[in-house]
Amino acid sequence: MSYTQLLSCSYSHICSGCSYLHLSQKEVSELRRQTLLDLGISSPIEVEWIDKGGLRDRLEFTLDTDEVGRQRLGLYSKTGNGLKREIIDLEGCPQLSSDLELWLQDFRRDLPPIKRRAGVRLRVSPSGLRGVWLDAANEDIRDLLDESTWFERQLQNNIVIEAGQKRKRVALRSDSSSNNRRVGLIDPVPEAWYETPNLASGGHPNGPALKVFGSVGTFTQPGFRAGRKLVEVVQSHLKTLADPNTHRITEFGCGSGTFTLALLANGFQVRAYEFDPLALAALAQGVQSAGFSGDRFHNRLQVFRGDFIQSAKAFAGHQLEATSLKEVLLVDPPRTGLGAFAGQILLLENYQCAPWIYISCFPESFAQDLEQIRKHGYRLTRLSVVEQFPFTKHFELVATIEST
Repeated sequence: MSYTQLLSCSYSHICSGCSYLHLSQKEVSELRRQTLLDLGISSPIEVEWIDKGGLRDRLEFTLDTDEVGRQRLGLYSKTGNGLKREIIDLEGCPQLSSDLELWLQDFRRDLPPIKRRAGVRLRVSPSGLRGVWLDAANEDIRDLLDESTWFERQLQNNIVIEAGQKRKRVALRSDSSSNNRRVGLIDPVPEAWYETPNLASGGHPNGPALKVFGSVGTFTQPGFRAGRKLVEVVQSHLKTLADPNTHRITEFGCGSGTFTLALLANGFQVRAYEFDPLALAALAQGVQSAGFSGDRFHNRLQVFRGDFIQSAKAFAGHQLEATSLKEVLLVDPPRTGLGAFAGQILLLENYQCAPWIYISCFPESFAQDLEQIRKHGYRLTRLSVVEQFPFTKHFELVATIEST
């Protein structure tokens, strides 16, 4: 397949979403390399392209209502500054999968009557379930609940709705005073919104995927095909470093289990660290769904909760038991990176010479962490760019970092 053709979009001249639609795949790859070179990263870089578009099964748009009640749903314009920038009303987007594009079209036909600017996440699951998370002000959520008809229409169409920053789920609840059911908020209910490939030894890479649970608002990679490629690249890095019979993976930032489940399927023992209790509950459900529980998998997975990046005490409280297995570190931090935690890990005897696989969506913080890790006698031995966001400024990194 040739990627030198432009990704066609009628909004490219005004929308801030895709900056490089005028470039070829080769030119975008060179820009990625130059970005990393400017950050002091000169290792040979492999660029993995998946497709020129259609990779998103999850989108984040902004819904804006002007003074005359006209609504716009889309991304910010290229011009303007901060909240003064105009929202471009996007009737479609070539970055979306066909299922998500259809969901966007249906959603646009019946937008929620929100008076203030709000974030909107639309998501489709591998089974075709549709969901929306309205990250709106409390006043707007209250008004929608009081009015109720918009919520009721969505529920009648089997749409999963979450509302507010706490991602409460909208549901019909019994009203004891009237013996009727009315719209209300309940705790999030995990659903199989995502999947990760089962790349067990000898398994076909296009075989049955493992279910990854969570809420509509749960963080995942942007789409199923892009996520599969990212896991495959991580597995290819890992293959040169570790074997399930001799190594154990310590994973920082496991989330709902995209990499954890794939590692377990490959036979690895995993120590997983995560601060979000909802993500850990979803991980437990994914482990159960995949059949990675019971006596056969006893002690294959150890899970620890704590904000280890922000709190030294949270990590220091977990003592590492003696084991004959060698350690490999798998880290997938937020955009801000690991910060001082990178050095803290390397003070522990178990990890002082352990190889790293570092996954990053933000090259600036990755470069800062890499410089800190290098001071402990490490070097970057392999670096892959995964084009999950083709023709945009964003890209994913997978790095192997080894002791010298």
